Amino acid sequence: MRGEIYACLGVDKGPAKSYTPTFRFLTTISRLMIDLIPRLANVKILRQWGGFYDITPDTNPILGPMVKLPGFIQCHGFMGHGFMMAPVIGEVLAAWMDSGRTHPVLDACAPERFARGGSTRESMIIG
Repeated sequence: MRGEIYACLGVDKGPAKSYTPTFRFLTTISRLMIDLIPRLANVKILRQWGGFYDITPDTNPILGPMVKLPGFIQCHGFMGHGFMMAPVIGEVLAAWMDSGRTHPVLDACAPERFARGGSTRESMIIG
């Protein structure tokens, strides 16, 4: 049987200098995953990928239209939570694009929130 496991973990604090996969990451994430799911202990690793997290100053995503660029809609900045949030965010954005129906999450995550000083830091971030 073959499958894929996607996992992310920041092992270093501060700005990343490289996104090259490291043995440190692999051993750290492997131990954590085996602690959570012991049956993974015998899984063979075929490949590893590294990339940068996209983190906004308030750790909330950027969602919605750009006021100064009509027709340009942003949807990014999920810090690895995009896998979990994509289904509901897709529905919210689709409803807004289809009917103009707004949603509180679009107001809270609007791109212009930084310019108007209205951003609120996400309180559920661990680490």
